[in-house]
Amino acid sequence: MANKQKKKQAKKAAQQAQQSAQNVVEIQLGSPSSQSSAPSPQPPQGLRNRQSPQQAQKIIAPPKVYNHEIILNALSDAGYHRARVTSLSLYDRILGGICWAMSMSYPKPKGKQWWFFEEVDGAKKNDKERQAEITQMMQVKSDIHCNLNASNHDILNMNPQVVGPLVDFVLARINNMVLDKNAFFTWSGLFVCRYDNRPTFLEEHFYALRIFNTNQYSDAIRMLKFDHSIIRDDWVTGRQMLYEYANYSRTGRRTFPSTVADGYEIVRRPNPELVSAAVRDKLDILMDTIMNSLTERTHENVLAMIDLVDELRFAVRLSQIEIRFYQECGAFHKMYSQFHDEGSAFLKTNAVAYEINPSDPIKVTECVEDIKERFQILNKYLLGNEIVEKEKRSRNLRQNYDEYDPLGYYHADNSHRADVLDKEVKKLRLRAMLCNEIPKELDPVFEAYNNLQKKKEDSFPEPTEEHIGLFQDIDYALVDDITFLMTSVTNMLDELDQLPPIVDKIDYDFRQATRAYANDCHNILSDWYWKARILKEERRNLHRKMRDLRMDAKIVKHKIFFAKPESTLLMKLNGVLGSVTYTLKRWETESMEFKIDWASKIAAKEDREAKEAKIKEEKRLQALEDARAAKQAKIVKSNKKGSGKKGRFGKRH
Repeated sequence: MANKQKKKQAKKAAQQAQQSAQNVVEIQLGSPSSQSSAPSPQPPQGLRNRQSPQQAQKIIAPPKVYNHEIILNALSDAGYHRARVTSLSLYDRILGGICWAMSMSYPKPKGKQWWFFEEVDGAKKNDKERQAEITQMMQVKSDIHCNLNASNHDILNMNPQVVGPLVDFVLARINNMVLDKNAFFTWSGLFVCRYDNRPTFLEEHFYALRIFNTNQYSDAIRMLKFDHSIIRDDWVTGRQMLYEYANYSRTGRRTFPSTVADGYEIVRRPNPELVSAAVRDKLDILMDTIMNSLTERTHENVLAMIDLVDELRFAVRLSQIEIRFYQECGAFHKMYSQFHDEGSAFLKTNAVAYEINPSDPIKVTECVEDIKERFQILNKYLLGNEIVEKEKRSRNLRQNYDEYDPLGYYHADNSHRADVLDKEVKKLRLRAMLCNEIPKELDPVFEAYNNLQKKKEDSFPEPTEEHIGLFQDIDYALVDDITFLMTSVTNMLDELDQLPPIVDKIDYDFRQATRAYANDCHNILSDWYWKARILKEERRNLHRKMRDLRMDAKIVKHKIFFAKPESTLLMKLNGVLGSVTYTLKRWETESMEFKIDWASKIAAKEDREAKEAKIKEEKRLQALEDARAAKQAKIVKSNKKGSGKKGRFGKRH
């Protein structure tokens, strides 16, 4: 009985968990925003002891539910306003959005135009044409590596549970394209071309700035897309703006004229007033007709939306940002021209400096010090060895004793030999004195050379305030101001959500129009945000190149400036070194004691190096022998281990 009671309790607890999960699904179906606010139901106590938290979470996690309204709102928020046109069929609104999103990366699938077209102006599509549109879309879906399950039948009937994930996938690709710097080639490519004509440069930049980067391929889709020209007009009021958006949602047609013809911007320079006052007056008259037919509560809500648009002052603030783009692009063109002019001059100067071979102060110093050291060594041997030895022999010869004779007998010519030795001693003393005096001839020229090198080193170019100040004229606040304006648009959407509840369909349509306008403003700013970052980075890179170029030019000029005096001093120094070296080598050759001692030092050095090399080779051979012995021992050990195993019949191998 106790076991049956426990089973009933567990079954009842499971039913409660299933009912809680269904409640969560119903909350999500009722309102998309209620998913985040709804509390997550917990499994009963009995299930917690049997399942892990991950398994329990899988049970209660509600599936993502799609409906046509959620899908259309997602396409509209991404910038595809044809999804808001109620006069189009659901098929055209959703499939057109999918093809539009795919056309960003696939403007011509298989080298052909997109087959999709809208049923407007009396155009009708039969089932064969619809199947061809879907088949082409499915082929592109496979090419962009989309693994979502979808059939032609689901797409034709616009099954929201199949189409919804596909829309999420293609819109995510658009977001990834926005984050890809290589996708902004229309904008960034202008910074690598040299424009001799400044107005042409600025016009091209304005065209690349105003055209949507993510929409630059969308002309392949044959549809009447919404135009953002009205957003740029400083003189358009909130009433006129909301009427244009709401009217486009109903009819799919623009009232405000476009400034884009065949994909090219007609106005390529700052001009806040794009159309005449008559066009705006027409929008006011049409809006008055709608306002007069509204109920009181709807009228108040629409007025609140108009105030939100007017308070944003988006067109004016956008024009101010556009002027700053204009100034930054102009500054870039000016520095770019200077960079090319200074670079051409640098190439000519550098060609002259390339032929100059400056001396190496370290080698010159080593050469002079070596000669002085050799004179000191020669002086030491002359005074300490040869002169002392010859004076000693001269004294012995005058005492009628020849130490080199085996018997030491007296010779008749000892006096003459002593006189010869005395002359040699006198000559060697003079030579020893000159060993101290001759190196001093190098000091004046060598000192002048060192002073010149010190002056050359002290005056070597370094970064100055001029080079550092190059970066101060960049408008670093441009990106931050665009971000601030994006925050203002977000705050406008928050205030829109705080308005009183929706009264009727007209109220709903104007709220959708206001939200579409805010999303367009946000999309423009998102596009400009990345272009502002690219512009700032291009300006910084150009400033770095200009700074390095000017530093290199100063270094080359510095090299050319000191080339002539340095070569003059080197010629004098080489002349003195040549005469001194010739005298030194001749004296070293005549000094037998010096040659013997010098040869013994060289021999000792060679013996020491030979012993070190021998020891190193012995260590290397010993290391090889040890490694060979360790490897052999490992092989023997493995063989012994293998031989210890028993065979099939119990015998050891």
